Amino acid sequence: MGLLILLFFALAALTTFWATCVVLFRNSLNRLSRTIYIIGTLGTAVTTYLTTYQYGYFPDANTQILGWPIPLVVFQRESPTAPWLDFVGFTALLAYPMNLLIFLFIPSTLVLIRFAMLRKAHLKRF
Repeated sequence: MGLLILLFFALAALTTFWATCVVLFRNSLNRLSRTIYIIGTLGTAVTTYLTTYQYGYFPDANTQILGWPIPLVVFQRESPTAPWLDFVGFTALLAYPMNLLIFLFIPSTLVLIRFAMLRKAHLKRF
């Protein structure tokens, strides 16, 4: 299961990098498509910040999770009067980049599909 998750993040990183290169360095997309992708990327960065650092929820009475979908930190206690214990792992450093990749995966995929459609239409003309 861990390998499958790692492969998904590698695919998301590659797709996001490729879409960003297409938008910034290729002239095949029109200005409107580029503007929409760049504004969408900035909006996604803000949304990722809010869901990673500002969103917390309680799955049960003795557990609090900060961050979604990849948690930043998890707090647990044994009883309602016990102190909160925090569980900070590697996600304290990687939660924001991982969430950003998750949120950018679908827009990047759509940009690459649009690029492929435009390229196919361009090749049919010649």
